[in-house]
Amino acid sequence: MSPQECEDHRAEICLEVEIVLKGYWQDKRSFEMDAAVKAWWMDELEDWTPDQVRWAMRKWCRDNPDRRPNPGHILAMLRKSWGRKHAEQTRAAIAPQPEPPKQRISP
Repeated sequence: MSPQECEDHRAEICLEVEIVLKGYWQDKRSFEMDAAVKAWWMDELEDWTPDQVRWAMRKWCRDNPDRRPNPGHILAMLRKSWGRKHAEQTRAAIAPQPEPPKQRISP
């Protein structure tokens, strides 16, 4: 990603986090602390698309309505979902390759 694309990508993720942290939990933090918390989330989640982050944040809130998520919770959900989706490809990639047939020795 270009620096601008990366900044836009992180801003989209930040919005998802802010919706949960401020809208859902209504925290009252200093500007500096709020910026640090959001930067921490963005650092942890920037390898995922905003749609993936949104899915995981919403799933967490549905499954755990009385518990506040942290980046580790969301990362675990994303990795587990990715693993299920790509399990067959991963198995095929790490499976030992069958030996090619050997030529028989002539008499």
